[in-house]
Amino acid sequence: MNAATLLNELYSREVALLVVGPNRLRFEAREHSLNEELLLNLREHKLTILAILGKEGSTAKLLGRRCPFCLHVGMKIEETRKDELQYFDTRCTHCDEIVETLVADAMAAEMPVHELPDFCEQEVSAK
Repeated sequence: MNAATLLNELYSREVALLVVGPNRLRFEAREHSLNEELLLNLREHKLTILAILGKEGSTAKLLGRRCPFCLHVGMKIEETRKDELQYFDTRCTHCDEIVETLVADAMAAEMPVHELPDFCEQEVSAK
C-alpha cells in the first residue's frame, strides 16, 4: 500500500491524522478502525505523510476542503511517478481536477535527517 492509498483509506475509515510538531504524527480513531496492517503501513509511510500533511496539518483539512473548480467538498490523494520523481496529486472527488501537486523529493529535502524519530503518539479515542 502506498502513502496516497493509505491516506485515502484512513480518511474513509474516519481516522484523523494530525501533525503535532516537527516529525510528530498523532491519530484519532474509533475503536477497531485501525488494524495491525494499517498501523504498520502508517509507520512505514510516516515521513511521507508528514510531508504531505505539513502545510494543512491534518487529513481533515487536506481531504475535507472545497474544490476551487466545482466547489464540491472532498479530495483524494493520488501518487504517481514520472522521470524518477514521486508526485502526490490532491484531486477533487467530484470533478477529478488536480487542486495541488507535491513532489516527494522536494518535500524530503526540507526535513533534516537528524530529526526523524520513530513513530510516536498513538492516541485512540472512541467517538
